[in-house]
Amino acid sequence: MISTIGPRRAVIRVAVLISFAAAVVCVPSAARATPPSTPALKTWGATAAIKAQVVIGNTLYMGGSFTSVVSPDELTTVTRRHLAAVDLATGDLLAWAPATNGSVDALATDGTNIFVGGGFTTLGGATRSRLGAVDASGAVLPWAAEANDRVLALHARGSTLYVGGSFTMLGGQPRNRVGAVTTAGELTDWAADVSDRVKAITTTAIGDVVIGGYFDFVNGETEDHIARLDAATGASLSWGSGSSQEVVGLVTGSDDNLYVAIAGSGGKVRSWTPDGHHRWTTYADGDVNAVTFYDGQVIAGGHWIYLNDGLTYMPRLAALDPATGAVDLTWTPKPNKQIWSFGTDGTTLCVGGVFTKISRGTYRRVAVFRSSV
Repeated sequence: MISTIGPRRAVIRVAVLISFAAAVVCVPSAARATPPSTPALKTWGATAAIKAQVVIGNTLYMGGSFTSVVSPDELTTVTRRHLAAVDLATGDLLAWAPATNGSVDALATDGTNIFVGGGFTTLGGATRSRLGAVDASGAVLPWAAEANDRVLALHARGSTLYVGGSFTMLGGQPRNRVGAVTTAGELTDWAADVSDRVKAITTTAIGDVVIGGYFDFVNGETEDHIARLDAATGASLSWGSGSSQEVVGLVTGSDDNLYVAIAGSGGKVRSWTPDGHHRWTTYADGDVNAVTFYDGQVIAGGHWIYLNDGLTYMPRLAALDPATGAVDLTWTPKPNKQIWSFGTDGTTLCVGGVFTKISRGTYRRVAVFRSSV
């Protein structure tokens, strides 16, 4: 299959694949829908990278390395230090502005509050070492489960917030790069011993925790950049095959399969079953930085130019069939620069990064696509 051809296959197969590509790649299956061709509205954008997003109701919350935001007509700039919010009905900038003194790398929500992770030591004027929480008004919540190094991944499930990053202490207790707190800020006993940074976290339908990052060992066992952990104890569970390169994005689809963004000069979008059996791989010629599941499709972003060993020109942003990894060639947003993050509630897809052009229009580092409902 075209999406699983490795980079060193014999050249003689290329001619056959080119003629075969249209049949495999171009036509979306009946089970999935092509995303809208252009963004739904003009929103306020950012002056530097948007690295994390969450959607609650009609509001998009954004975090990143930016220190100001810019109006759709590019005539007005307003200070927003690493956090901002826009109205998804109008595109207007909201007053929500709990500033941090360092980059925001991860956001998560329980549907009410917004959990913030990154490299900062203050949040909304309060001391919060790399992890904190704010409400929809922008007020900083009283809990503080500080980390001693950068928080790079957050995942909320029920009343548990899973935390990943480069830290070795969380909430004042030893936690090697991954741990968990309650959404009220209390450190839990859940932990695993991870040898290097954790960049991505998700959970399966039955609650198993899957982590990805730059690590080689978890709980003293060899794990190739991805691992599955028991939700009650953090103990390692079996996993079928590794990644070989850093896992930087993880999402569980509505089908309960896992979809993964893998970095590297030869990046990948890869799918596994919930217990780690490889399903498919789509190869890229640059990093894949982010992945999400939207409207029945896998959406991947990064800074590649070609997919499928140079056969498919689809720079930086693509929709893939979750069953096969085949690229939907009818969706061609082609942003001019890197994608870093996604936010979605199922009907709205928010794309963030450092791009200034997408779908032939000007959009300053954020673009909002919306399916018809």
